[in-house]
Amino acid sequence: MAETTGTGGRRTAPERRATMRDVARASSVSVMTVSRVVNNSPNVDPVTRERVLEAITALGFRPNEAASSLRRNGATTSTIGLVVDDVGNPFCSALHRGVERVVRRRGHMLISGSSDRRAAEERSLITALLRRRVDGLVVMGIDPDEAYLADEIRRGVPAVFADRRPTGVEADLVTSDNLAASRLATEHLLAHGHRRIGLLLNVPSVSTTRDRLEGYVTAVTAAGADSDGDLVVTDLLSPQEADAATERLLGLERPPTAIFAAQNRLAVGALRALHRRGAAGRVALVAFDDFELSDVVEPAVTVIAQDAGLMGETAAELLFSRREGYAGPPRTVVVPAELIVRGSGELRPV
Repeated sequence: MAETTGTGGRRTAPERRATMRDVARASSVSVMTVSRVVNNSPNVDPVTRERVLEAITALGFRPNEAASSLRRNGATTSTIGLVVDDVGNPFCSALHRGVERVVRRRGHMLISGSSDRRAAEERSLITALLRRRVDGLVVMGIDPDEAYLADEIRRGVPAVFADRRPTGVEADLVTSDNLAASRLATEHLLAHGHRRIGLLLNVPSVSTTRDRLEGYVTAVTAAGADSDGDLVVTDLLSPQEADAATERLLGLERPPTAIFAAQNRLAVGALRALHRRGAAGRVALVAFDDFELSDVVEPAVTVIAQDAGLMGETAAELLFSRREGYAGPPRTVVVPAELIVRGSGELRPV
């Protein structure tokens, strides 16, 4: 399966999440008064309201939107929250299925949402899930600062990150060795004679994008191949943008003889441009992540394949191990990725 790493540290029990009763005790009011403040009732003295709000902030209390029977200490909801980047991406769908398989097997229900690659939407989804008192979170993050989750983790809400490294918080992670896999893809093209390799990338704020860029640069530099800045296109979010970027690359005075699309949806856009131009049989293409019909086009697309389903299953298992008492340091599990040779990545420069 995978390589697991962790850092040393003393095992500490997670803190209990604050309840409405805790807020009432801290602000010297009744639970009913706290409920009125939480529900924004007008029948609360302004001074009292301010005192309750200060207690809510200090304790990190989140209103519980589940049934009232869950208000008692130690209650669980038998639900797990999942936030992915884009539910329409086959990688995210496979990750979702992997998480769901384990969650169902454990007698829980999965509540999921897509951030649409927006940090604000990710935070909004996570906040909504926490208000519903989910028993844990699996997050495919886009937010450049996820430090706000540190308090939740400390209070006993396990959070596992999938695919991308968390930023601003230490937590369990399941990922691929994106740097090594990207280097392998680039070296594969170099081994077939290519010296000018175009690179299509997602947003650099995401750790996988940075790792894939580093893998490409490392391989190109080591081989003494062309490293012109105009060969690298970043901030591509859709197949349409990748299509246009491929057109620009092929329109250069010295166009690339090969393209490495460092994300599956970007590969779809590159493939469209290559076929439209009649260049699919002479410009090599390697994609990071497999995608539907990649093996039936002509030539079939050579890919770096990640096992997103296994990644999801592993993330869910790590989460449940936290639920069942593991209180050790954050763990990193690296799920292997492999190069699948199909034809497009083996074309030689014309």
